[in-house]
Amino acid sequence: MRWRWRSPFTGSPKKPQAAERARLDAAITALGIALDEHPFRPGQDGTTAAMRRDLLDALDAYDRAKRRAADDDPRGAREAVEDGRHALAVLDARLAGQRPPDRMPECFFDPVHGRATTRVRWAPEGGRERLVAVCATDAARLAEISGPRASGKDEAYGDERRRPVTLPDARGPYVLRVVAVSPARFIVSRDPGRGGQTYRVHGGGGPAGALLPLPAGRGGTEVWVEAAADDGAAGTDWAATAHTLDEVAAHDPMTLGHGDGLVRHDGPAGPAVFAHRGPGRFELLALNGRLVRWATAASGTGDQDVSFSLPGPGWYQVRARGSWTLTLTDG
Repeated sequence: MRWRWRSPFTGSPKKPQAAERARLDAAITALGIALDEHPFRPGQDGTTAAMRRDLLDALDAYDRAKRRAADDDPRGAREAVEDGRHALAVLDARLAGQRPPDRMPECFFDPVHGRATTRVRWAPEGGRERLVAVCATDAARLAEISGPRASGKDEAYGDERRRPVTLPDARGPYVLRVVAVSPARFIVSRDPGRGGQTYRVHGGGGPAGALLPLPAGRGGTEVWVEAAADDGAAGTDWAATAHTLDEVAAHDPMTLGHGDGLVRHDGPAGPAVFAHRGPGRFELLALNGRLVRWATAASGTGDQDVSFSLPGPGWYQVRARGSWTLTLTDG
């Protein structure tokens, strides 16, 4: 089945609930993609009645989620998405010959992340610690931030928000993986005495994380990274590490993000849609093999869906302040 694009950001952006509705629609869309791409087929060898029932339960939940959303019943739609994700998790366990997992809700920080995989202790800025169910990605981000050398505040370089990150060598290119406990601004520079490139990193209400490009040929074996809370507060707990380009996952058929980021496209040139929700200007920049910008693939301002032609395989940098999706289409 070919994926046909439908913007996950439906509804009027002027309504107070527009942001929540956009996130809900994105979660429904993500469930639909998971169903469309799932490898299980009812007629394959080893299929059991329980497996077929799991698949039917997931399909029914997807249809129910769409109906509840259309009826302006967000709570019912969220519950249906949880039902669908759980049914797929049970199906995956049966296919792997494992015990079906316990029921887990959608990721606490963003339902678009899918089904939670574990529970961790977390506290909002200035709030009380509590146990929340999170997806594997957010659990890893929180673990990395709380681990050794995780906090920029713990580094003794005179400025509690800044520290160096060592690169494998001076050649490159590399990518910088940054995580923070809340939305943050990162300034990346090769020279600690000069200004650098500023990036905004968001996480859809939870831990923020992104991959940022470190172009080749800039010299030196370290970069300096400075971080601060995006709301202007003095600082935030954060971590930054340099990696090879293998760290960037391939994009197909839809990638969701918040703020700045990096995407790898392995397929051919073709039609696509970049959907953005939030204030300010956004850009999708085509990068060459050295991670240097060579073209602007798409751009716009504010709440906008931009149809464009993806130039082809390669690296693409997102510069944005809001939430976004990059989706391949059939034209």
